[in-house]
Amino acid sequence: MARQAKIQKDLRLTKLNTNVERQSRRAELKKIISSSDTSVTAEQKMEAAFALQKRPLNESKSRQTNRCPQCGRIHGYMRRFALCRLCVRKFFTQAYLPGVVKSSW
Repeated sequence: MARQAKIQKDLRLTKLNTNVERQSRRAELKKIISSSDTSVTAEQKMEAAFALQKRPLNESKSRQTNRCPQCGRIHGYMRRFALCRLCVRKFFTQAYLPGVVKSSW
């Protein structure tokens, strides 16, 4: 079981990353910085880069990790089920995940 502080931090990051206004502003700044258009001057690119640096780091989507909602585990996360490998195993032995077949070799 993950520590409660880590789970709460992940919930705060999720709330921060789902804010549409913040993400659109971040995307605008990145678009200005990476623009190859000649109408955007170097000074405007520098201003956009400084504005992007002043924004919170945790606002970036890549800072958020996938976490199992049952136990809070981040390693062994399976996107298909949105659970960690341990919870997937527990749930399919209890027949909560239909269509999953145990394979053996």
